Amino acid sequence: MDINHKLVETKIYEKWVPKLEAHLKEKGTLDRVSKDKMKKMAKMCHARKIYESVGFASPYSVPGNGAFAFGNNPATPGDYTKGSGDVFQSLWSLFIDVAASTFGMDLMPILTMTKSHLNVFISEPIYTDGKIASASAPPTVFMVKGTKAGAFTSLVVGTTYIVKTAFALGENVIDLTFVGFDRVKGYYVFKTGQQYDNTGGGGTNWKLSNIAACVSGTNHIYQTAIIFLDLDQATVDYVSGYNNFISGYAGAGATDTGNWYMNRSNGSTPHNTPMNRETGESTFSRSIGLRKWNKNFEAQKFFSDVEYTNDQIQDYKMDHDVDAVELGRAALQDLLSQHINEHMLGEIYEHGWQHHYNMNQINGFNANAFLGTTTGSSKTYYGVDGVSLAIGGPTGSLPASGAISENLSSIQRRIITRISYGSGVVKARSRRGKGDTMITNTTFVSAIKDIRGYTPAVFENDINDNGLDLAGNFNGIQVYEDGLADFSEERIAIFRKGKENDPGLKMATYLLAERFQTVAEQTMAPKEMLQSRFVIARTGSAPELNYLTINVEQDAGYKIV
Repeated sequence: MDINHKLVETKIYEKWVPKLEAHLKEKGTLDRVSKDKMKKMAKMCHARKIYESVGFASPYSVPGNGAFAFGNNPATPGDYTKGSGDVFQSLWSLFIDVAASTFGMDLMPILTMTKSHLNVFISEPIYTDGKIASASAPPTVFMVKGTKAGAFTSLVVGTTYIVKTAFALGENVIDLTFVGFDRVKGYYVFKTGQQYDNTGGGGTNWKLSNIAACVSGTNHIYQTAIIFLDLDQATVDYVSGYNNFISGYAGAGATDTGNWYMNRSNGSTPHNTPMNRETGESTFSRSIGLRKWNKNFEAQKFFSDVEYTNDQIQDYKMDHDVDAVELGRAALQDLLSQHINEHMLGEIYEHGWQHHYNMNQINGFNANAFLGTTTGSSKTYYGVDGVSLAIGGPTGSLPASGAISENLSSIQRRIITRISYGSGVVKARSRRGKGDTMITNTTFVSAIKDIRGYTPAVFENDINDNGLDLAGNFNGIQVYEDGLADFSEERIAIFRKGKENDPGLKMATYLLAERFQTVAEQTMAPKEMLQSRFVIARTGSAPELNYLTINVEQDAGYKIV
């Protein structure tokens, strides 16, 4: 962020924050809004003010609305300040109150849209040293989806395999050395070897084909005629450098002959060292590249209206001294806020479960917990594409017998450990930082609070009962309680909130809350509609890496509360 941009932001904060604080103080909701959220609201106010101003200039000879200003504060004696009237009552009060009551806005960065669509620029490094579409200069490494047919034996890192057109009498097509699996999709990563020319025997010259063509049709890695690895030509792609690390690409030992493998060495083989001088001088460097693309998002919409009868409004006022219109507005505001919260939480949970499922498919990773001694249930939740994804039940985390005994506090402690582990998984997978936020239901939050006094294994914990939204934090993880979640809900989402420029979910607001007022045509009773236009933007090439959703199942005899 350059210095001019910072100065503009500072001016926006100086103009709007005092006004926001004054309004929220009157409403009694100032303590619900953090400093960070206040700045986000200031940016949205500024963007909304631009929207109100553009194209609606008034001639100098006609009085306009004038500058935006709050009215007098009834709680301050002698304050007769005049406000700008219709602006705040018809729009800003509602807009600010919706923002203040939508706690989901604390869970992800806020982008302010000044148009009804959003264009996000994405760039990432890739391992190249060639082109996917090229036959003469293919990339040094590539990834591709592989499907096993029959009892196919797993590939071994560092081993070279020949793609053939058939098992027995088929042509040799291309040599591929197995490097490992892509960390996001679980695709096979191969080092590209020689391509074969079979024209001497009346066959095909595969040196004239790109990689996708080399793995098309019946071209497989065969073990028998019916046992093979089918490589999907439509998925051939470059290997992402942010999501993966290929050891050996920049040098594989003194003579550059070491195995290439994904991620860090596990200690079972020597790690890759730099090349010696004579090898380095006679070896071409291997290139990486940058690719970029855009993601486009449009402002989506929640809206509803409230209707009254004239008699209803009159009777509310005369019989109960209650303003029915104000009650209706409050109901609409709550309905809108809860829909926004539901959408944001749904995206977070689904991205976390998608990430969990992807890892489970790649290497069997299972971070779910079963507080019991047998085996937990398989759990199925939705992923990011609206498809149900199942992860098998884990074995019980509690000992059936032995020297270890369990009590309520020690069982609760297992939840803390699992959450901390999930935070570390987010750090390792996203390569951006640990998970610093979590959301769960009242049951798990109660258990976390209860463990606070467990002195034999003390840990940092300053959770307090400070509202229905933010419950507190422990070990640097902000804990949010979802008061509308069912008490039997078993999911816990751990995630890294991130910044505006980080991969992950972003709430892009266009018109957070817009009210339209009219009267019913036949009854002439007032009628109001409330709408919100925003989008949850999935930014980055793999936004799900910043989220992890786990399931904690409790056996009958091992309840946490």
